[in-house]
Amino acid sequence: MIKFSSLRHKTSLVIAVVMVMVFLTTASAYGDDYNEYLLEGLKDIIIDKYVDHLDYEDLEGETPKDLFENLDSHSEYYTKEEFESFIEDITGEFAGIGAYIEERDKKVYIADVISGAPAEKAGLKAGDEILKVDDTLTRGMSSSEVASIIRGPEDTEVTIRIRRAGVKNLLKFTITRGIIESNPIEWDIIDGIGYISIEVFNEKADDYFKKAVDIMEEKEIEKVIIDVRNNPGGSIDEVVNICRYLVPRGPVVFIEFKGHNLTYSSFLDEPVFDDIVVLANEGSASASEILAAAVQDTKAGVVVGKQTYGKGSVQRVYGLFNGGGYKLTEARYLSPNKTTIDGVGVTPNFDVDRLPEEFKIDDLLGLIPTKTINKGDKSDDVLAIQQRLQIIGYEISDEDGVYGEATQEAIDTFKKEYGFTHQELTPELQYSIDFVFRLIVSSEENDLQLQFALDYLKNEEVEAEASNQ
Repeated sequence: MIKFSSLRHKTSLVIAVVMVMVFLTTASAYGDDYNEYLLEGLKDIIIDKYVDHLDYEDLEGETPKDLFENLDSHSEYYTKEEFESFIEDITGEFAGIGAYIEERDKKVYIADVISGAPAEKAGLKAGDEILKVDDTLTRGMSSSEVASIIRGPEDTEVTIRIRRAGVKNLLKFTITRGIIESNPIEWDIIDGIGYISIEVFNEKADDYFKKAVDIMEEKEIEKVIIDVRNNPGGSIDEVVNICRYLVPRGPVVFIEFKGHNLTYSSFLDEPVFDDIVVLANEGSASASEILAAAVQDTKAGVVVGKQTYGKGSVQRVYGLFNGGGYKLTEARYLSPNKTTIDGVGVTPNFDVDRLPEEFKIDDLLGLIPTKTINKGDKSDDVLAIQQRLQIIGYEISDEDGVYGEATQEAIDTFKKEYGFTHQELTPELQYSIDFVFRLIVSSEENDLQLQFALDYLKNEEVEAEASNQ
């Protein structure tokens, strides 16, 4: 399955390369309040460990969060609730209902449900607006705040009230929370070439990646595409372990701390795959860039897509006994060729756009179906529908945002071709148009980067065969 994740934002891991967790008794043993012991203890650790030189005078503020405002954007202090959520993202395991949520126009919606999870079994669907969780109204809450009250201990119940497009009455779901394991790996075999997508480098990534590699070895797959597009990063141990299946013996990444250096290496003598293409883009950051740079520098393969994010720093995670914690930037990393990634990114061997130019995805408006749209209406909702119909393949000559005759003809043709009988442009029909649009945008044939990678690997095989004759 090929994902097109840039169309929506999931509450997920922040951009980071994180190292081992260290639990401290320092400062936090004095209690939950922001007392002088906690602040002074944090200052001592920051001065000692932070990647750049700092003086005590540089650390201003009266709370832990204030202190971290003096540092880079990837160093952060977490409250107890924030830290629990962060650790769940890193470990890839949490107690909850198994649903991704997103915030749009100050409302919180179900973005997707995990297959087989309690949310799917209960009947929640993408697009459901979350109105109430147990006794708490969600109006004005952020997606992270809503996620925190939906999650809870395993085998406990949570009641969620939602509004569903096309359904007159509000719906109520009482769901028993379970342990949700986040599998960040999806794989496929396309025209004899392996494809492995890594959504994030959480603590499950290496195990699931190995399972995919084992299957491909059994099927004698010799070439593979590794997709880290829009992958924000994760654990350095996980990405290094994955690189050890891909790159030959030698350095994978150099880590430069303030007082010492550390080298992670591969010990692979015989490559698992003969050739590799890494798909990367502007959303590929941190651990994703470690993988892309390692493959590129060691000549194990090439990078296809767009210049990556350019996040070349390393954070260590610390837990405090008050339940909170923080991550602190303690190092920067260099590629196997000792190329700087921070602020630069990885330059692809082949610069390729993700989608056909005519799709104009950058201009695409969001679509939140809440009411029926009528002929003659003029609004951004109409324009959003027009944009999707045009990408599906219908010509519309009406003015942008005006529901005129041409728009009606396109809608009628869509209904006929896809078997819909709605008389009006109801929220349900709008969702259907958006669903078909997403299928088309995320299809393999419209993924120009994927198609380039497949053609590249096929041509490499043809050239190799020709040279052996």
